[in-house]
Amino acid sequence: MGGPVAPSGRSLVPNQFLVTIPAGQNGRIAQDGFQFLLAGEATFDYVSEVSEDLTLWLLFSTNRITDVRLPVTIHDRPAANLEKRFYRVRPLPALP
Repeated sequence: MGGPVAPSGRSLVPNQFLVTIPAGQNGRIAQDGFQFLLAGEATFDYVSEVSEDLTLWLLFSTNRITDVRLPVTIHDRPAANLEKRFYRVRPLPALP
C-alpha cells in the first residue's frame, strides 16, 4: 500500500528509498569528510539531516532523485573535523 495520493493519482510520498555507504568507507569519517548514497523514486525530494547527539537535528541537504538508476552522492566535508555524527534521511511530501 502506498501513502496519500494527489488528485492527479500520483503518490504524495515515495514508497521506498535506500541509503548506502560507498565501499571502503565502512561507516568511518575519512579525511575529506563522510559520504553516502541516496537512491529513491524519481522526481521526489529527500531531506538529509545531521546530529551530533541524536536530539538536535539540523538540515544538511535537500536532494531530488531524477533517475532511479542513479543514486545521489551526499558528501559531508565538515564531518572530517568531528569525532562522530549521525545522519537521517526523510522524504518530503510532494505538492498536490
